Amino acid sequence: MSATITVPSVVTNKPGLAATWIGVEAPGDPGRFIQIGVNEDSTHLPGTLVFAPSFYAFWSDTRHDFRPVLIGWVNPGDAVHLSLNFAKGRWLLGLRDPRQSFTVRLSTRQESGPMNQAEWLQEDVEMVKTHALFAYPNLSQVIFTHLSAQGKPANAAGLLAQEMRGNPDLTLTPVHDDAFALASVRPSRSS
Repeated sequence: MSATITVPSVVTNKPGLAATWIGVEAPGDPGRFIQIGVNEDSTHLPGTLVFAPSFYAFWSDTRHDFRPVLIGWVNPGDAVHLSLNFAKGRWLLGLRDPRQSFTVRLSTRQESGPMNQAEWLQEDVEMVKTHALFAYPNLSQVIFTHLSAQGKPANAAGLLAQEMRGNPDLTLTPVHDDAFALASVRPSRSS
């Protein structure tokens, strides 16, 4: 499976952590899961009230307890191509950021076996130990394009679109031409 994401920018000085990624999984017990993507992290600089957003590529799986493994730095606005392929008992993970002339290819035997769910997600990240959600940062529009599964463009009729629950300020566009977007919706103020 694959997709190209446009790395969103953090648009306000507000702390938070979000993740834009693709992944596959086999729900159940024992579940298998592997992902590759970008984290959008907005944190305080130590000892100040200044926020310093950072954007980093990562991969993870169940053996890493879903914790991100850093693979490099990207910038807001970059069109980053992500891919996951299973061949000869190995997962091949790829990330290409042409704007940064940055390409990563990884291979792992972890999480081998059949998977039955492909995912293209923008995630409000959860703390591993407590399962509490980090604050969700205010991001520019998150765009996924060139969605593909099993080497073919993703068919909108075969996809289940779900929005983040509990965040009325976000809206999901319908999947059209193998692309979709997630954007913040600011409530209008009446005078």
